[in-house]
Amino acid sequence: MRFSLTVCALMSLAACGSSGSGLSPELERVNNAVALATEIDGFARTRFDAVPTSGTARFVGFADITIDPDPTRQDDNIGAIGDARIVADFAASTVTGSVTNMSAVIGVAGIPTAADFVPVAGQINLGNGDTQIGSAGAATLLPNQFITGYEGTMMLQDETYRIIGDLDGYFVGTRINLTGAQVPIRGLYAEDLNGLALDGDGDDAAATLTIYAENPLN
Repeated sequence: MRFSLTVCALMSLAACGSSGSGLSPELERVNNAVALATEIDGFARTRFDAVPTSGTARFVGFADITIDPDPTRQDDNIGAIGDARIVADFAASTVTGSVTNMSAVIGVAGIPTAADFVPVAGQINLGNGDTQIGSAGAATLLPNQFITGYEGTMMLQDETYRIIGDLDGYFVGTRINLTGAQVPIRGLYAEDLNGLALDGDGDDAAATLTIYAENPLN
């Protein structure tokens, strides 16, 4: 899986791969998200025997949200970035959390500038509906795999979207020498390419949600 930030796709490869010097705060945040995604992609999935069966682990990272209100148009496509905070409770077999502090670009056909980003009010909550880690539940999952439902609201410009769907994800990385409260897992990624966005009139649009996050105890 790859972090498919629409915001990043609208930028040149040079801008996405640069050190970030001189970039606006929003573009710098996109750069940081892409850097984290690249790091997480470099880890193998967590070893089955290293996934805890008790305790919790906290993860911080970024979320990429896309909404395609009208498939026949390109000038209304929405690409948003947000901060992701996630808690995996291994005893309860749940993955919960939130996506907040979102901003977006809409229908940008070139490299976005700071002026292209619009604030997004609301948040997306993880843990709505089914949530499960490994085989401790009804779904057939690998020990390092998890699922979790999500639901939330995104309000930007003159439109409000209700975002709903289900994430499928994996824990990645396996620490060997643990100290203190560290857990073996280094990070996680999850995505839903078949999400749904309902506007204020009840019309539905295709939506995606992708999350990359790290356990900071490294």
